[in-house]
Amino acid sequence: MDTTTERGQAGNTAQAADTWITVKDLQEILGIGHTKAYELVTTPGGVPSVRIGRSIRISRRELTTWLEQQTYRSGND
Repeated sequence: MDTTTERGQAGNTAQAADTWITVKDLQEILGIGHTKAYELVTTPGGVPSVRIGRSIRISRRELTTWLEQQTYRSGND
C-alpha cells in the first residue's frame, strides 16, 4: 500500500471520529447526567442515535438539527 492511500484512510478515520460522538460526549456537550443522556437517546423523539453492538453513537449533524428543533421560542420574538 502506498503512502497516499494510507493517508487517505487515516483522514477518513479522523473524519468519522469527528462526525460521531458517544453518550458520554453528549453528557459533556449538554451538561447533563448519565441517566438523562441515555433517556434522550432511547426515547422516541429524543436525540437520533445509532446502536452498534453495545455502543451508541450520535451524529453531530443530527444532534445540532435536533437541538435547533428543541429551541424554545416565546411569543415575544
